[in-house]
Amino acid sequence: MTTRLRAVLGPLVLVLASLLFALVLGEIVVRVAFPPAPATLGERLLASGAYEGHPVLGWRPRPNASHHSQRFNASFTTNSRGLRDRERSLERTPGVQRIVVLGDSFAWGYGVNDGEVFPRLVESMLERTEVVNLGVTAFGIRQEFDYLKLEGALYKPDIVILALCQNDIYRDGRTPHETFRAVTAPASSRKAPPTFLGSPKAWVAERVQLYRVTQQAINANRSLVKALVALGLKDELRGFEGLDNNLMPALMKYPPQLQSSWDTTQAELLEIRDWLAERKIPFVLALIPARQAIEPKSFQHTIAYTVYESTDFELDKPYRNLESFGRANGIEVINGYPALKRKGETGVSLYLRNDIHFNAAGHEAFAAEIAGYLQRSPR
Repeated sequence: MTTRLRAVLGPLVLVLASLLFALVLGEIVVRVAFPPAPATLGERLLASGAYEGHPVLGWRPRPNASHHSQRFNASFTTNSRGLRDRERSLERTPGVQRIVVLGDSFAWGYGVNDGEVFPRLVESMLERTEVVNLGVTAFGIRQEFDYLKLEGALYKPDIVILALCQNDIYRDGRTPHETFRAVTAPASSRKAPPTFLGSPKAWVAERVQLYRVTQQAINANRSLVKALVALGLKDELRGFEGLDNNLMPALMKYPPQLQSSWDTTQAELLEIRDWLAERKIPFVLALIPARQAIEPKSFQHTIAYTVYESTDFELDKPYRNLESFGRANGIEVINGYPALKRKGETGVSLYLRNDIHFNAAGHEAFAAEIAGYLQRSPR
């Protein structure tokens, strides 16, 4: 090798080595700061080993399960009946009010510790009251109703509260059993992961967290996304099917599939109302605010890679609609949106980092709204 070639290659090798070192260091830092989130419903359900298949519900929590999440540094346990709750006797204690809470991962308390979940906090805020938590990750309204009939009714509640998240309104048409079978299929039956020679981009996206975080940051910047799409460096902007489920009900104009889901949601809520009315049990809807409705930055990031503009949404629309629906149909409604919106405007963070679920402060604020409403209610 000539002296001249060495003089050229030496600095080049040094630059490449420095670049490689920086990339490896960046990947390590990103994996620590932004641990990979569970990519699918199946991973969320099964990673902890806390769920099992069920012939009616599709899935339900296993009894006496426990798990610690490294991502959120939070632990959960289930009791002998599979509830994320302390042990409960089916027998009532005289003079003690009993409330059953239905819901999905918000009621379950995804990402927080057992004592930080809002049903447990509501119980601590009310005198002589038990709050039984029937929240289950990824449940929809139909499953929540079935779970009420199978499990919740055994507790003979005085009040039933359904904690409704906006992503419960739109559904993809699959039954719970189809969903559970799809997400729990053996790894050998799933599509093989991409190979580097077949698709370098997909291979990198599958394995490199630094790449995924960078893509997320790009996709959250509307101006940059539009520029890259115009240059042909990114795919076309996403339409309705690519919109976050929590934002769909806030659209000013509902496409047919969303209107159909909204009609189904109303019908399901009326079924629950009628079933409870036969048993003389009050039915209360507690509306969980979507993160995008509370945090303007989150809203802008969510729609950045879509065809929608901010003017296509009314962020308070779903809450107004559900309040009007409740008033017209004899269902009490606790609307957590205004109070949590005000709290968020003070700079208080109510949601987990890089996630849509409440953090401990969010659970506390939502519990305060429920407890305050129940204390004021004539019932």
